[in-house]
Amino acid sequence: MNVRSGLMLLIIFGCLAVLGCASQYLTAGKVYLQQNDYDAAIEQFNKALEANPNDAEAHIWLGRTYAQQRKYAAASEELDKALEIDPGKMGTYQKEPQIYWAIYQNAGIELNTAGDFRGAHDRFWRALEIDSTRASTKEALGLVGVNEAVELIAVEDYEKALEELDSAIEIYPHMSRAYFLKGVCLMNIERREDAKAAFQAAIGLDPEDRDSYFNLGLLHILMEEHEKAIPLFQKVIELDETDAEGWSYLGLAYVNAKEFDTAIQALERAVELDPLRASTYANLGIAYREMGMQEKAFEAFKRADELSQ
Repeated sequence: MNVRSGLMLLIIFGCLAVLGCASQYLTAGKVYLQQNDYDAAIEQFNKALEANPNDAEAHIWLGRTYAQQRKYAAASEELDKALEIDPGKMGTYQKEPQIYWAIYQNAGIELNTAGDFRGAHDRFWRALEIDSTRASTKEALGLVGVNEAVELIAVEDYEKALEELDSAIEIYPHMSRAYFLKGVCLMNIERREDAKAAFQAAIGLDPEDRDSYFNLGLLHILMEEHEKAIPLFQKVIELDETDAEGWSYLGLAYVNAKEFDTAIQALERAVELDPLRASTYANLGIAYREMGMQEKAFEAFKRADELSQ
């Protein structure tokens, strides 16, 4: 035997020894897993990975063991590592969705609850890749998109928020909240007609969506369509008679429509519910003045000025 052949044999035997150790650890880990001794199983699967870091099966079984401990995010990480090593393992996952879909679904829920919306988004997408028929995953993916949009709206990144919302609506088009937030974004970038359509879609999905009625009414006021705003604010207070802001804007709509007597009734109710809103007193002052109630108008304007200080 020449030196080169000898080295090749040593390499082959070395590899076989490593793979043999990994196989032993993998077998032992499965036995411990069957016995519900999860810590021992994890120890064996980690030893298998120390012997062969590219053992996709060891990653899968380690992930399955973490899932038994309800550590779903950690479990999904191991399943992802297995896919990186062998993309063909997706076929394994798809053959047993009751195991692998459930791991990714629960990982998404776990991460969403922790506020890691991007991580949750990725886990739900993987769950959908395993089983595309799951409506619960589509809904969860849509809700994650809504959560991401809320964060973007908070920093006034409306364009990016719109992208997230459009994606969420495409995946799960039954969420009134997604359409409401879309309307908010469109309002803030001056796309008012599109915003109207978004709020109307939200109301179509949830006829008791008070926020969408309110914002749609506000849009009509901004566009000087005051008569159209009135029934929307009426709906707001129908849904919640204690909504001071709803009463205040209803009064404003009546003032702008020159229905001053009715405006006074709405604005006085708003003051009862919230006596610290300067704009309500200012609009009430206008209504009183137009109705010839000069003393009351003076007092209302005075109070509005005091609250504005």
